[in-house]
Amino acid sequence: VRLWAALPLQRPGQDVQIQKIIPTPTEILDDPIGGNRVAFWSVDNPKPGSTLVFRYDFEVKNRPVLFDIDPRQVQRVSAVSPEAKRYTVSEPWLEVSPQLAAQAKKIVGVEQNPYLQARLLFDWVEANVTYDYPHIKDRGVTRAFAQMKGDCGEFSHIFVTMARSLGVPT
Repeated sequence: VRLWAALPLQRPGQDVQIQKIIPTPTEILDDPIGGNRVAFWSVDNPKPGSTLVFRYDFEVKNRPVLFDIDPRQVQRVSAVSPEAKRYTVSEPWLEVSPQLAAQAKKIVGVEQNPYLQARLLFDWVEANVTYDYPHIKDRGVTRAFAQMKGDCGEFSHIFVTMARSLGVPT
């Protein structure tokens, strides 16, 4: 049995205290690209019919995060920058389709500022996508955008893919 589970992270506005991980993971992996921490367990030859339980207990304390962003100071990154090369690509679950790219262009209109483009996309997703928890086999931006519904992950998939289609690293 091989199991990977993402651990909650320290973020601005989020203080995480992991109290215990049961059983002790085989390894805790750090993802240098995404910044995630992942607990990994490997159990060789479990007894047939046995029950395996893996869990972690944690406490999260949230606090507001406020940013004072002046959109006039936000500049588009170079298309050849490492950020643009990594975060403007089409990839599994974030596939840029012609229909999705056309909708993103329609939403932002003539706006060229990447911050204001992202704000327009965010507001549009929030106003137009309906919350509905998808079956695990139905996840990803292609289905979510076609049906205009999904869970928080699907909302994120639509937003991220639209931003990427406009060359805004996301």
